[in-house]
Amino acid sequence: MKNLKVLLFAVALVATTSLFATPVVPDIPAKLIGVQVTDLFSEPDFKLDQETVVDITFTFSSEGDIIILNIDSNDREIRNYIAKTMNHKMIQTPGEANRVFTLPLRINKQ
Repeated sequence: MKNLKVLLFAVALVATTSLFATPVVPDIPAKLIGVQVTDLFSEPDFKLDQETVVDITFTFSSEGDIIILNIDSNDREIRNYIAKTMNHKMIQTPGEANRVFTLPLRINKQ
């Protein structure tokens, strides 16, 4: 009788944990996402006096669109260029929705 109780408890435990299990989403490496986002950019249509590195903080919507959260620059042209090029665009393998990514973007002088 004791073995039967232990067996029933084990079956109930396994059934309960499988009932509340969430599917595992494979984690896409941040480096792969960074390469794909960087590929969205082309030559800027404005002149820079010096090479600039701008940190961009972004996430992905549930549909996979890039949502820019912050652009670490005081230059309006740079912020507009990044927002126009990147905001609400899609890449081939978007990251997990609502996970925050930071990408340092190097813009070369022309």
